[in-house]
Amino acid sequence: MENSVALVEKVLNIKAMVSRKTGLILAVCDELDGFSVFGNSLEDVERRLPSALKDHFDMLGIDVERVSLIDSEEDSVFRSFPVSICAQAFLSEQGPRDSR
Repeated sequence: MENSVALVEKVLNIKAMVSRKTGLILAVCDELDGFSVFGNSLEDVERRLPSALKDHFDMLGIDVERVSLIDSEEDSVFRSFPVSICAQAFLSEQGPRDSR
């Protein structure tokens, strides 16, 4: 019989802000200490988020099955900052891997 690992869904609230000085977009998540993603545009940040979240959880020793963005704002030509982005991560229920 195959070993199956239960997945735990985690919804993360990510804030994207624009730098007045450089125009770069910074995305942070209060639920993940030290997590941040920079980009030249909001679309650039949204494109980078799934792999950045996987990398972050990997550094914590947590396996991630998949990450997807949840459309939390109405599609509009204009968006005000900070923008709220929701990400949905499916994590292994096994907990952190032993890093020895």
